[in-house]
Amino acid sequence: MRNRRELMKKTSSYLFALAASVFLMSCASAPEGEVRTQVTGTALPQKMQKVVAIAAYTANGDTENLKRAINEGLDSGLTVNEIGEVVLQLYAYAGFPRSLNGQAALTAVLEERQAEGKRDAVGTEPDFLPEGTDKYALGVSHLGTLMGFPLQQQKGDTNGYANGMDAFLKEHLFADIFGRDNVSFTLRELSTISALAAMEGTNSQQMFHMSAAMNTGLTEEQMFNFVEVIGAELGAERGANAEAVLTQVLARRNGSGGAPAGGDGGYSYIPEVFPRGELSGNTTIFTGNSYVAPLVPFNSGSVPIVNVTFEPGARTTWHAHSYIQVLLVTMGQGYYQEEGKEPQKLKAGDTVFIPAGVKHWHGSAPGEWFAHIAVIVPVENGPEDQWLDPVADDEYGRLE
Repeated sequence: MRNRRELMKKTSSYLFALAASVFLMSCASAPEGEVRTQVTGTALPQKMQKVVAIAAYTANGDTENLKRAINEGLDSGLTVNEIGEVVLQLYAYAGFPRSLNGQAALTAVLEERQAEGKRDAVGTEPDFLPEGTDKYALGVSHLGTLMGFPLQQQKGDTNGYANGMDAFLKEHLFADIFGRDNVSFTLRELSTISALAAMEGTNSQQMFHMSAAMNTGLTEEQMFNFVEVIGAELGAERGANAEAVLTQVLARRNGSGGAPAGGDGGYSYIPEVFPRGELSGNTTIFTGNSYVAPLVPFNSGSVPIVNVTFEPGARTTWHAHSYIQVLLVTMGQGYYQEEGKEPQKLKAGDTVFIPAGVKHWHGSAPGEWFAHIAVIVPVENGPEDQWLDPVADDEYGRLE
């Protein structure tokens, strides 16, 4: 914790100095678009710092600075294929026009360097996915790696733009593109957060991918170095925005809460603590995919304890127990609601006491994974268990 506070203090001081230096540079009539300042952090290797610049300038369309960054990247030891792979991937985040312009910039730089007698390493070519690969399943697997815990997800049952977007993300972005194995997931996620940091209105996506970058190996210190590079290359405003998003990511990863920047969408970033268990197909009890793992069995004389994990959108039906139940929230964000009362939002560390016979439901918040330990306390002459109607979709959809 002390190291993190020191890093945050150092980064805040850096951004103040950066703002002052940018002002002085503008007073000195610096070339248009030139806002670079010296990067002092060295946690990110030099090659990876150049990846940040290449991805950022590809995404914001600054061709001249992109050419400069490509030259510096090649001089630092990046291969042609590594840079080409960064530019290729970014069409999924910044669009084909910016990606195609990036490829043209790379070609132009290589031609100039060859004319100067420079011979740059080409690097590894990607292997393509074997014929017959289940791309959806592979995409789900890759996404689970980025999220930090495995996913079990099925295709939607109906057609439509939402299922189309889901298929494109899983089958193309996270299977076809992330399946190109000539660069690591770490480099891909570094490229992604660099591109997102260069664009407006992408904070919620930055939040997910910053956490994913850390799940694939980037350290907290390296993430602050990334913020410094963004500020040095793109200016104090973009650097400050990236720092604000990173601060929220670290708060959530360290269990201190905080809403995602730009909205409440996305997945939870806190890893699972207890085993997930088996997928429950009991639609009388659950809406959506939920998993049950008994931790203390239902033996005579014991206090049964169960871990229950909810995928985004999953929840119990309305129900009442013949026993007292205590919920200990261990992961993500969710809701608990008693009949006649307002829904209560839950996060990791919260506790809920549910008396026998009280009608209620509990489950994930929209777009969030959620898990809790359920402690079951038997009572004498308790009422019968009741499993009632599902929580209505429109009622659930009004939750934050």
